[in-house]
Amino acid sequence: MILKSFKNTNSKRKVNTSTFKITTLILSFLFLFTLISCEEEEDPRFLDVNSFDELYGTWKSNEVCVQSGSYDYDIEISKPPSGVSTYIMVNNVFEIDQDILCSLSGNGCEFAGSPTINGFPVEGKMTWDDTYSTLNLEYTIKSTVEESCTSVLTK
Repeated sequence: MILKSFKNTNSKRKVNTSTFKITTLILSFLFLFTLISCEEEEDPRFLDVNSFDELYGTWKSNEVCVQSGSYDYDIEISKPPSGVSTYIMVNNVFEIDQDILCSLSGNGCEFAGSPTINGFPVEGKMTWDDTYSTLNLEYTIKSTVEESCTSVLTK
């Protein structure tokens, strides 16, 4: 008896197939648009260090540090040792002549490994735009009194 109530053989209700087709078409279009518009992040394993040629060289650093004040000095950015294609080398951070390996990711890099400055651990990152006109460097030296610095680098 219950099954008979669901089965209505005399139904005059008709499915509007054109509305159904249009709805299906619109939903399919939205789904495809969503798939196409998703931007894939660049896999750092496939970055080519030669594509960063404009980054390499000497940059003028205008730096402001919380504890020690403001300084102007040069920072050198170079290609990494051979075989390490997902890094760049940053030299003279905090005006200390030593290399820091920086791991590339998109439009920037982060200090890699366990870098130190004068024996103290340092954490940092650098960002840039597509034209490499200005680089922004932020880092913190972890000592008894932490020193946080920001630098704007220009050629």
